[in-house]
Amino acid sequence: MFHSVSRLHRGWLRLGSAVAMLSLVAVSCSSDASDTAGSIAGTTAPADAATTTTPAFATATTAAATAPTTAGTGPGPGQHGNGPLTVTSDGSSHVQHERMQDGLSALPLDNLSTADREGLIYMREEEKLAHDVYQVLADTWNRPIFTNIATAEATHTDAVMLLLSRHSILDPSATRPPGEFQNATLQGLYGQFTTRGAASLIEALRVGAEIEDLDIADLRARATSTADITLVYDNLELASRNHLRAFVAELAKLGVTYQPVHLPQADYDSIIASPIEG
Repeated sequence: MFHSVSRLHRGWLRLGSAVAMLSLVAVSCSSDASDTAGSIAGTTAPADAATTTTPAFATATTAAATAPTTAGTGPGPGQHGNGPLTVTSDGSSHVQHERMQDGLSALPLDNLSTADREGLIYMREEEKLAHDVYQVLADTWNRPIFTNIATAEATHTDAVMLLLSRHSILDPSATRPPGEFQNATLQGLYGQFTTRGAASLIEALRVGAEIEDLDIADLRARATSTADITLVYDNLELASRNHLRAFVAELAKLGVTYQPVHLPQADYDSIIASPIEG
């Protein structure tokens, strides 16, 4: 009997040891699995990586939302697509000073004809005319189209100023405040346009369309083979085509059809049938 009990006791001891060993193995496996899972999580998505990614994406999204529709478009020196114009979604077209200066610097400094010199003086003031009239209309009607295009026109007259400085031509607008011009014809147009534009919003938009209509016609009349003048005039005409489209579109929203005053009908129709450039 004693021997049977002894053998039974030794059996229970061996069974207890086996259970203890199995428990140790289970704990070890659980610990290894936890360490492995932690290691995997650490290499795929650290908490600080998610924190830095979100602001970076938000910044890029904000920049894309606030950037102009197209930047650096328009005619460059002998090419398209890398020029000095920035065109926004409403069609207002701004000349980037530094890009225009770079483009001019790459071109030869040719001797100008009398016609070219007189043309530059006139266009400096005509671009100023557009700016000054639009500023008055913006103050009168508080419409974004006048404010935005007035801002663009300031860059246009500055672009012509670059040519005046480059060719050592005196600036006719240097000491003249808004609404004052050396050229008597342009002085008269300023009075006419501001008076008409004060009558009604529709008439103000008609004035805007006519100024761009006139600007395109005058730029084309002063076309030249001189490379640096061509660079500036080509960009100014592209901008004026966009501005003309913008004013005509605003008139159309009010049920009004603009009839060209200075451009041939076929030329005008071709411009309006085309989308915003740039």
